[in-house]
Amino acid sequence: PREDEAFGDYLSRQASKFETLHEQYRHSETLCQTYTEKLLAVTTECESTAEALTQKQAQCMEMETEEVVEEVKKVQACEEDMELVTKSAATCEQYSSCYAAAKLSMEGLQANIQAKQADRFKEWNSTKTLDCFMDDFNKSGEALCKTVTQQGPCEVPAVPEIDYLTIPEQETCTPIQSTCGGAEADKLVDVIEKEMIPVVDSSLGEKEPLDEKEPVDEKDGDADASRSACCHCGDGEIVYSRTGSCVKCNSGVEVTYDAPQKCQAQSPGFIDDSAECTATCKNDRSLCCQCGDGEIVYSRTGSCKKCSGGIDLTYDAPLKCQARSTGFIDDSA
Repeated sequence: PREDEAFGDYLSRQASKFETLHEQYRHSETLCQTYTEKLLAVTTECESTAEALTQKQAQCMEMETEEVVEEVKKVQACEEDMELVTKSAATCEQYSSCYAAAKLSMEGLQANIQAKQADRFKEWNSTKTLDCFMDDFNKSGEALCKTVTQQGPCEVPAVPEIDYLTIPEQETCTPIQSTCGGAEADKLVDVIEKEMIPVVDSSLGEKEPLDEKEPVDEKDGDADASRSACCHCGDGEIVYSRTGSCVKCNSGVEVTYDAPQKCQAQSPGFIDDSAECTATCKNDRSLCCQCGDGEIVYSRTGSCKKCSGGIDLTYDAPLKCQARSTGFIDDSA
């Protein structure tokens, strides 16, 4: 209590203070209870929303999986289509070669027969004339010379004509055209390859995830479907394939080899740039270099550094000498 405060006043002041504090406590307790109830309501709502979100995510993943499977099936159909196109073109080429060879052989045979026909005509005339004289000689019984002298010209039967076969015209062989070519197919391939979708069975089984951190051995020659590749197409075009399927080759595939490490989709250092990897595929080739001094050298990297007198001409080294080819002989000499 204060010095000038009576004890009774002190007790009254303390009682009033207690009542004020107690009222504040009751008010705070009410607020706390109210906010606790609100927190519980919000928590329940959050849990319900989280459960709904999980269900939506599951539905989205299911729809995405179905879309992916459909896209993969389109790519597989496109690959089968391109295989048929390649076989069709090869069949037409084989037919043309076979026809040309057969026609050349037939024309040569007929020309040979015609060249001998003149000699056969002379032999035919002589033989039939002699037959005529001998027949008259046997009938008249006179001397042969008298028979020949008195005999008028004999009628010699015409030489039998040779009926030459008419070589049929070459039939038109039109290769089957691709039904999945064009910009739309390229767009589809880019989407599929960028997602690195593995080939799945048509039974719509679950796709296996790719381990992006799995180390890739650049020297491994046994490239499987998951290895990115540089593709040399039948029309001379060189393209980069993220999945190694070379679907962009509309004219068939002549040769493939592993893309560089930076362009391997499963490599940790993958740059994920199709344009740059395509350019790298076009430049990353072993070359034969014709130097300015006339010497021809082999360059494993295509740099032609061995040419001390400048470079006049370069051209692709054979397949066995391509450093990235699976059949590389690794023999500079």
